[in-house]
Amino acid sequence: VAAAAALAVILSAEAAAPSVLAADSAGNDDEVSLLQHATAKIDRRGSRSDQELVLVHIPYNFGHTVENVAMFGSGGLSVAKMFGYLTTLGGFSEIKRQASWKEANFFSRPGGEVWGHLNPDLQVMNEITGCPMYYSPQKYWPKKIAEKYIGNKTVFGMLRDPYERLVAFFRGNFA
Repeated sequence: VAAAAALAVILSAEAAAPSVLAADSAGNDDEVSLLQHATAKIDRRGSRSDQELVLVHIPYNFGHTVENVAMFGSGGLSVAKMFGYLTTLGGFSEIKRQASWKEANFFSRPGGEVWGHLNPDLQVMNEITGCPMYYSPQKYWPKKIAEKYIGNKTVFGMLRDPYERLVAFFRGNFA
């Protein structure tokens, strides 16, 4: 029933708003616009929980950005919270100590997700790679950590344009 209601909301929103794949405003049918022209609220009761997703970070593919927005939200206050949390851990580019879950939950927005480098369970060094868990391939994670972080969740990640990623390697942490 909830899924049918959500579908009805989506369909009514699509009928009321131009499609995001509609021709451009000049009427050129050869071009596609990916701009969002309308939004609709969807009743998520009875649908999949947000807790069923987990980010697997691939370095230099906007993972830290996704992790930060998932935990802190967006806007000025969220940036201040992010810097506050990371400063308590030793800095932005390198985490020098493991946070407690009490700290992570204190800084996290209500309903926020604590993924990747912000997750206290992944802020330990991997004995095989010599890197933090959040930068190590999951096949090298201890089973206990992998089951806690990934478990039965739907895993997602992002891939950046290879040339942009290469440039980001040379530009450093803020690219």
